[in-house]
Amino acid sequence: MKLKLKHYEVKHNMRNYSIYVPFFEFCELYSCEVNSNDFMIFGDKTSFEEFGQSVRSILDDESSILYIPAKKPTTDYLRDRWYTATAYDLVMCYHHMQLKVKDWKLIRQKLIDFKEVFLTVVDDIIEPDFDKFIYAENKDIMVTKSRFDTIFLVGSKPIFQNIIYHAYQIAEDGEREFNDYPGIHSHAHLEYYLGKNARRVDKDALFIDFYDRVLWDEYYSSK
Repeated sequence: MKLKLKHYEVKHNMRNYSIYVPFFEFCELYSCEVNSNDFMIFGDKTSFEEFGQSVRSILDDESSILYIPAKKPTTDYLRDRWYTATAYDLVMCYHHMQLKVKDWKLIRQKLIDFKEVFLTVVDDIIEPDFDKFIYAENKDIMVTKSRFDTIFLVGSKPIFQNIIYHAYQIAEDGEREFNDYPGIHSHAHLEYYLGKNARRVDKDALFIDFYDRVLWDEYYSSK
């Protein structure tokens, strides 16, 4: 399939950055910092399908940055249950780019002129290889940071491929699981990609969670 994106080429501090921004509006995607350095990405079926497609767009271009502008107020449920009032933007890129988070605010201000591009996104979903991430010897670790109302996920192609798988699984199963077991929501724990295992228990947390605002409002209004 072809995915339409905005492509920005930005020069900052003698470096060139290739930045892709999806045309999706992501109205129901909420990227939140629920505690200090604990992150949760909430979304409904459409949001996670679009999120998965967007991450795929940078899989074969490891010199690019994916930027999802999704900053907005959260919902009553997220404020009451998770104590988070604002959803942040989301940035994903590869380790070798050595993106300096402190530079992002200035880079973002330069996102003015763009070209519309169509990237081919492969439809097949790769079954994740979880095994290597459970061992303390694993060096393939994603870094998470928060600054300038933005959550940064800096990782590798294998990790991003696995995150795509999780996003599609939640998109496929979320509504059905909630209808079958009211109050239960499909989610994925991504701590292993942060190096969190038996020997490294002090790492930050990262989850992706199915959250359909309409379903939640209907369910909790009846309580």
